[in-house]
This record gives sequence, C-alpha cells and structure tokens, in this order.
Amino acid sequence: WLGRDQDEEGSSIHSTLESSGPPSVTDMLKALPDSTMDALNSLDIQNMLNLEAQSSTSYGDNLFHVIANPRHHTEVHRHRPWEERLEITRQVIKILVASGLDINAHSYNSGIPLMTAVNDPSIYRYRYATHDLDLDGVKSDGDYDSTSTDLGYPRFGWAEGHTIIALLEEGADPTYDSGEDTILSEWLKIGLYNAPRPPRPEQFDQVLRVILTRFPDINGR
Repeated sequence: WLGRDQDEEGSSIHSTLESSGPPSVTDMLKALPDSTMDALNSLDIQNMLNLEAQSSTSYGDNLFHVIANPRHHTEVHRHRPWEERLEITRQVIKILVASGLDINAHSYNSGIPLMTAVNDPSIYRYRYATHDLDLDGVKSDGDYDSTSTDLGYPRFGWAEGHTIIALLEEGADPTYDSGEDTILSEWLKIGLYNAPRPPRPEQFDQVLRVILTRFPDINGR
C-alpha cells in the first residue's frame, strides 16, 4: 500500500519530485492526489508495477509511459491472462485520466505513451539490460550488458496490445506520427511476429480493430 505524509488533497499532480536521482515509480505515484492513490491501491497497483523501477521524467515520461513499458511491470502482471491484464490496465488508465494526467504527454525517449507500448527489437538487438528472461531472453555470447544509469532497454522488443487498447479507449491520439511510424504501422510491423511473447492471432486482431476504428486515414503511414 502506498501512502503520503502531510500532503494536501489538492496538491498538483505535476509537483516537483524530490529525489537524489531519477524518480522511482513510487515517487511518481506519491505525487498524485490522495483520492487517486486510494483508487490505485484498491487495484493492488503494487502487483502491476515495479515500484522501485526508475523513470525518465526529465525526458517527459509520465505514469502512462511507465504503464506502457513492460520493463516496469511485475512478473505477476506479465504472466496474467490477456483479459485480466486488459481489464486491470483499463481501470488504472481510467483512474489516471480522471486525475488530470496527460495521456498524450510527449517523451523525448518514445513519443506519446501509445508509442511506448510497442518497441522495435532490432534497435537494441545486442543489449542485454534487464536480466529478465521475459524481456531479454537467454543471454548469448554476442550480447553485452548495459551500463547506463537509466537501466537501459530490453534486448528484445515488445508489443503491449492490451495497453494499446486501454490507451486508445481513453483518448490516446492514434494519429501521432513519430516521423517514421504511427501506431498502426508499428502494430502491423511488430505486434504479431517480433515480440518475444507475441499475442495470439485473435488478440492481434482485437488490437488491430481498435486501432482501425480510431485511425482516420487507413492510407497513412
């Protein structure tokens, strides 16, 4: 359970996070209003997110970016059935939207949270960063360990289809263009084949339908 000490209910969710280094997920959660934290605690948020993981708020990341990145998920959450992960993610995102957090906040790392939910594996192919078999797979002779202070990125990509659905349902911008891809092109490229644990075909189709119903131009990139 996460609590706050001597903070007022009405304090801004954008208040400065006091930390000697990059803020942890716990720090980011404690910057939320009490009512929002109470709602998240009721969903056992500690069983969804790794509260000790650090985030790159200096690059513009907010809690939506954290939720979209499986590096910040607990092993318990990553191994939940698809429908259970989808429902929990929906509830958490609804709570954060209601708190006033920007679902389309831009990060210099990955753009808006919607684009954080997919990550091309080819970019970091030889970078063994997390030592988690779910995210990095088995280390091979050609891999090297990340020494970056931000904990690096997984060697493999990911495709968090349930998060894409939940974000789009609550107002994430499907037209966001990174300069190379949109969420439609990214899902078609990565969703079914390149993720270490790809969704089943019916799950892939479920995500694709949600994207297409919100994507204004099917001929866009």
